[in-house]
Amino acid sequence: MTDLDRNKYKDLLEVGAEKACGYLPLSTIEMYGGEQAQAQLIFWAMMHRRESKVIKGGTTGSGALYVWHYDTLKAILKKYRNTLNKASVPTEPQQYIEYIEHHPVLYEKFPLAYIVIGLTFADSRFNPELSLKENHRIYDVWYNERFLNKNR
Repeated sequence: MTDLDRNKYKDLLEVGAEKACGYLPLSTIEMYGGEQAQAQLIFWAMMHRRESKVIKGGTTGSGALYVWHYDTLKAILKKYRNTLNKASVPTEPQQYIEYIEHHPVLYEKFPLAYIVIGLTFADSRFNPELSLKENHRIYDVWYNERFLNKNR
């Protein structure tokens, strides 16, 4: 992969000790690199000891390629097991990946589980140094202002 490719596929290529998982829709991968890009990304994941899976029929429409760092994801899922269990989200890495592609976890219904999922993707809206409750407090202000027009 070239440096330019690294920019295009960074959501997958940054997966590791600091970012547990990433995904890209298959249509995006094909748009960026043609039919062979998906195979190259799966090969990259294998060579860098990352897990990968193509999942179709989920929320991304075209399907998606997920890449995850098993140990990093497993640790986060273990740490937040109780929170995820309350939202019926599996806490084994492969089942977790499949579940979140097929079953969106909505902030309105399960805000803490939503934040945990964001943390697994290293979503910049959430800070791994803060507690779930503190992340919830901060995100809730942003969410209410943006989507519910409160506090305006």
